[in-house]
Amino acid sequence: MSVALRIARRELAGGLRGFWVYALCLAVGAFAIAAAGSVTEGFDRGLQDQSRTLLGGDVEFVAAQRRASADERAVMDGLGRVSEVVNLDVMGARGDTRKQVDIRAVDGAFPLIGALSLSPAGAAAGPTLAKRDGVWGAAVSRSLLETFDADLGDAVDLGPVTVEIRAVLEATPDRVGAPGAFGPAALVALDAFIEAGRLTNGQLFRASYRVLLNEGAGGPPDAAIDAAIDAAAAAWGPAGLRARQPEDAVDGLRDALSMLNAFLAVVGVAALIAGGVGVAQATSAFLETRLEAIAALKALGADAAIIRAAYALQLSALAGVGAVGGVTLGALAPLALEAVAGARIPLDQKLGFSPGPVFLALLLAMLSAAFFAAPALGRARATKPAALFRGGLHENAAPTPRFERGAALAAGCALCAAAIATSARPPVTAGLLLGAALAYGVLRLAALGVKRAARAGARRRSGIVRIALSNLAGPQSLAPLIAPALGLGLALSTLIAGVQENLIRQLNETAPSNAPSLVFTQIPNQETAAFDAALAREGVDVSDVDAFRRAPIALARVVALNGAPIERDKIAESERWVVESEVALTYLADPPPEADITDGAWCPSPRAASASIEARSGPR
Repeated sequence: MSVALRIARRELAGGLRGFWVYALCLAVGAFAIAAAGSVTEGFDRGLQDQSRTLLGGDVEFVAAQRRASADERAVMDGLGRVSEVVNLDVMGARGDTRKQVDIRAVDGAFPLIGALSLSPAGAAAGPTLAKRDGVWGAAVSRSLLETFDADLGDAVDLGPVTVEIRAVLEATPDRVGAPGAFGPAALVALDAFIEAGRLTNGQLFRASYRVLLNEGAGGPPDAAIDAAIDAAAAAWGPAGLRARQPEDAVDGLRDALSMLNAFLAVVGVAALIAGGVGVAQATSAFLETRLEAIAALKALGADAAIIRAAYALQLSALAGVGAVGGVTLGALAPLALEAVAGARIPLDQKLGFSPGPVFLALLLAMLSAAFFAAPALGRARATKPAALFRGGLHENAAPTPRFERGAALAAGCALCAAAIATSARPPVTAGLLLGAALAYGVLRLAALGVKRAARAGARRRSGIVRIALSNLAGPQSLAPLIAPALGLGLALSTLIAGVQENLIRQLNETAPSNAPSLVFTQIPNQETAAFDAALAREGVDVSDVDAFRRAPIALARVVALNGAPIERDKIAESERWVVESEVALTYLADPPPEADITDGAWCPSPRAASASIEARSGPR
């Protein structure tokens, strides 16, 4: 090994011609993987620290379509300070403008953690939301002001409550981003909607009770939260309120970040694969510059192991420089992001060095280098000295030896295993790797077809065309290398553009085309006949299921699966949303036309056996 190391050191000291292509092919993919993982991990750390603030307390208890009973409230009051927040949608109206408004009705203790940001400066929640001269106040989003063409001091009807706009809601500690980003929003006193009778049992709303636990209760924070939830569950039984912990408040954001990280990591892996073809070509070019040295070493008696070790050390050093350069830039990406856009990102960030993603990117880059470089190295060290002196690996090289084939196969398997095992979306990454392998095979076959066609065409041409076709068909043709490199690079670009275009089309075309033109909600059950009659007078055919559908809706929660109580930890993360919040359910006596009953029968009543329904089309 000392001989091989001495040879490698002297060889590298002689120059690095062709090194930059080799290094850049690895650096690009390593940068993408390290940057995606580092940024995601930084945001994840920030979310972890912000989870209590986003939840609004240490524990949150949630009820659907009702408020907590006196006994339930007494249990919560015994745990610590409590704040009640009710979320509901109402129809806002001012003049001729009518628009749905997202309402948060809060009590005087809100928020338990953090502070509201209101303008004008100095505005406080208490005076802003208080009832003055018989009129309740409200803090509203800027989107509400724009929608209703309103200003401070104007009145707007929010369902059954008329409020005076007294402040602009700039930010709330338990929400990410600007209020009203998805539609008009308003913050109103809870008593306003209680007084209007809008929060009676059975109406559509969610009541949340945030609890700031008594200091020292239950021991350390996690133990205190578990103790509080257990105490509430023991007092209420299975019909009580649903409990949420701080980590539940950031699960949705974590899923979004995980999806973004998965996409960017897939891009990085794809870049390593596409660049790997360039690595193979650059390895051959690098070894071409060392042919005389390899031939001399073999002629002087150097065995295969020494030559393999000497040039493997050189290629590893060059690959390490490229990979380290890429991961260094990737590790600095969070700092660059914070410097450029930190103040405009609505999430708390703890952006800094993240060793996990950096090590993963370095590992994948080195495995990619080994996979694509090993065959060329094997052919160079196995070729006879006389052939090497005549020059040209392509026309004189021996077949790839068994050792290098095994090393390349092992590196390729390790690359795939590491990429899949560390991916947030393993099936996506596995599919990409399989697709890349198939694409590479197809492109290699296409390149061989091009060589054969060029050979046939060269016989019937003359001049420059004959020379070009002969070079393309000759033993030193670059078609088998360039075709996969360009093809995979183009495939990567097409993949990114295609995903982006399909997402945009899904949002802009598919979703609107499947969505109903107009939706009416919260129609009292006793008023449905009058509502249908009103629509019929407006020309709506209420008997046509393609033009009009009406269904009862209820907010429910899943408490058991196949008769067994829900155990959250045993449910896949991608499916936990079903048990972590109330689910909006509709129920119909007859199945809709597009329903495809795959098992069982349609439920004629709540007591009938359930059916597995797959809605093939239409809004869900």
